[in-house]
This record gives sequence, structure tokens and C-alpha cells, in this order.
Amino acid sequence: MKFVWKDTGAADYGFIAQEIAKDIPELVVERESDHRLSVDYAKLVPFFVGAVQQQQKEIEALKSQNKSRE
Repeated sequence: MKFVWKDTGAADYGFIAQEIAKDIPELVVERESDHRLSVDYAKLVPFFVGAVQQQQKEIEALKSQNKSRE
């Protein structure tokens, strides 16, 4: 998702911490100095891998269904 930093006006890509916090609050960190929220991107990797694994299972199941119909 593309966003613009409020303090610099620079465009960037990433996730909005408040949106991630709704589903996976453990991935959001609040900085003590200014109370800004940020996403711990390294901790997102297992969720991405899990999603890909789940999709692959669904793909294999659909392939199997299609093969049995032939």
C-alpha cells in the first residue's frame, strides 16, 4: 500500500500500523519517544508463508478435483 509520511511528505510503501493492529496487534510496536506506531515487518514473514502454504493446499485440491472429472 502506498502512503505519504506526514512529517516529510515523502511517498513510501508499506502497511498502516493501525490497520495491522486490528488483526494482529502483536506485530505493531509503539515508540516511547513519540508514541508513533510501526509495523515489525520481520514478524510478518510467517503470516505470508502460511498464506502461501494454504493457497498451495487449495490449488492442489482444485487440481485433484479437476483431474478426477476428466
